[in-house]
Amino acid sequence: MSFGAARQHPEERSNYLKTGEDSVINFRKWTSHSEWNCQNKLYLLEAEHFNTLGQQGQAKMKYELAIQSSQLHRFGHEEGLSYELYGTFWSDLGQKSLARENFSKAVKCYEKWGAKLKIDYLKSLLSEAPELQN
Repeated sequence: MSFGAARQHPEERSNYLKTGEDSVINFRKWTSHSEWNCQNKLYLLEAEHFNTLGQQGQAKMKYELAIQSSQLHRFGHEEGLSYELYGTFWSDLGQKSLARENFSKAVKCYEKWGAKLKIDYLKSLLSEAPELQN
């Protein structure tokens, strides 16, 4: 996602932000035509945008809305992605128990979906990062 790249590459931040902001604009249009298919994706993009801008309160609210919308619309794999990115959000803020909780929820979503590589990745992240262990 462009917003994640903007956080990782400060030298290209403005380009990545512009690309991400254009995506938000498009998803707002698409959501007006198909809320069922697009709402959770819009919330997740908005969460990542707020996170990139350092607006953690707004980001937290949008991550939670993305998770709720994914659940409501039965997009289990996108619920998993929302939990995974929410876990990264908490990890970056130093809230390791909240990060671990959200990564674990992501694993459960991905298990239901059968995404073995995502499961393996998150489980290795949880086991290799001592700060994320119980």
